[in-house]
Order: sequence, then C-alpha cells, then structure tokens
Amino acid sequence: MTPRPERRQGTVPRRPALAMLAVLGLLAGCQTLPQEEQLSVSAFEQQQTAQTEALLEALDTLGASLNRQQQQLSALGEGLGSIDQRLTDLEARGTGTPSPLPLAQTQPSGDREDDLEGKVVLGAVEWLAFPEHGMVIAARVDSGAASSSLNATGISEFERDGETWVRFTVSYPPGRPGDDDEEDNREVELEAPLDSRITIRQAAGREERLVVRLPVRLGPIEDEARFTLSDRGHLTYATLVGRDLLMDIAVIDVAETYLHPRPEDD
Repeated sequence: MTPRPERRQGTVPRRPALAMLAVLGLLAGCQTLPQEEQLSVSAFEQQQTAQTEALLEALDTLGASLNRQQQQLSALGEGLGSIDQRLTDLEARGTGTPSPLPLAQTQPSGDREDDLEGKVVLGAVEWLAFPEHGMVIAARVDSGAASSSLNATGISEFERDGETWVRFTVSYPPGRPGDDDEEDNREVELEAPLDSRITIRQAAGREERLVVRLPVRLGPIEDEARFTLSDRGHLTYATLVGRDLLMDIAVIDVAETYLHPRPEDD
C-alpha cells in the first residue's frame, strides 16, 4: 500500500479557503451596497427636484401667456361691443355716418376743464353714477356710439298708471373691471318708464331692444341719459356712454382714464 502524505498542522485546505474568501467578499459587498443605494436615491431626488422646478417655471410662463391672451380677448370683445352699438345706432337712425366728438390732445398740466372753450375733458373710461339708484359704474366713453348702453338682464315690461314701464336687473363690478372677481358683482333691480324701442338686424334675425332714460352724473356733468338695454355681460364694461350725453359739452382724451374721481369721493 502506498503511504498517505502527512497533513501539516496549521494549514487550511484549499477548497475551504476559497469558500471563506467568497463569503468574505459577499460580506464586503453587503457593506458597500447601502452606500451605493443611498447615493442613487439622492441623485434621483435631485433629478426630481430639478424637473419639478422646471415644470413650475413652465407653468408660470404659460399662466402669464394666458393672462395676456385674456386681456387681448377682453379688449377685442369691448371693441366688438362698440361696433355693435354703432350698428344699433345706425339701424335706429337710418342711413348716415355718425359724427364723432372731437378728441382732446393730452395736456401735460393745467386744468383740463378750462381748455377747449370750457368743455369738460373726459377720459376713455370714467365713473358713471346713478344717484337715484345708488350705483357707481366704470363706464367706457365712446364718441363713435350715438347712444349709451347699459348691461341689463331679466328685462320685462309692465303697466303703471296707464304707461309702459320696464323692469330690469343691472349687474356690474363695484370697482374697476378686472380688480374684482365676477362673483363680487353687484345686482340692482331698476324700474323706469319706457322711452322708445329700436330694432336691429343680426345674423340670427331681427332683435328689438328697449330704451329708457335715467338720471346720471359723469364728472361735473349731471343730466338724463338714454340707455339701450342689452346684455353686456361678455364685455369688460357694464355701461357705454355715447355722444348723445356728451354733445357740445365734453371732449374725450382717449389716452387717459378716470380723470374724474368717484362721485362719493368728492
């Protein structure tokens, strides 16, 4: 028989030694794995934060763009409302081209009411007061419109002392348009004698509108104005002042607005 080689004391067999090295390697890997995962999570969070900030900036830019478009649409709607009012005036008066009021040149200083032969200078937008009804409304002043217009809904006719009267609701913002939410609009129910009727032609057919007279105050001007009642809810200004109230007593400085204070502030 061939004698077996003697096993030296203090030595480890090769296979167990390799197994132990493999186990130690795994343990070392387990110790470094959480650090790698921690770095990965941190990088992911930083990436998410950067993407969120970029998204918020994009939303801000989009919101500003939408606001500009809304302002442009409001201005366009108001211009269309003025054109509609002029067409209404032409339909009511027959043919002919309306003669606009003279426009004042912007004055750098001085008393505007003393210029232009003593005529009152008005801005393109002024406060219009209805003293008998406790209303003060921001009104667009348009020399191209022959008559004035008032935002009115729920219009109905009724008899009083043998005369035809009109009942309607006026909705308007208490301050300058755009400063208040639509939910803050005030609604006032008015009654006034019927002054006249006008008929206009539109794409959908003919439409009859009622006209009433109401006492008003516009700057220093106090008079009775004729108002065509129509729904102006889609327009910026609840009322439009035409030249029937302003003829021979006022001129318009289209570069200015609110030249005269609110009546209750006088």
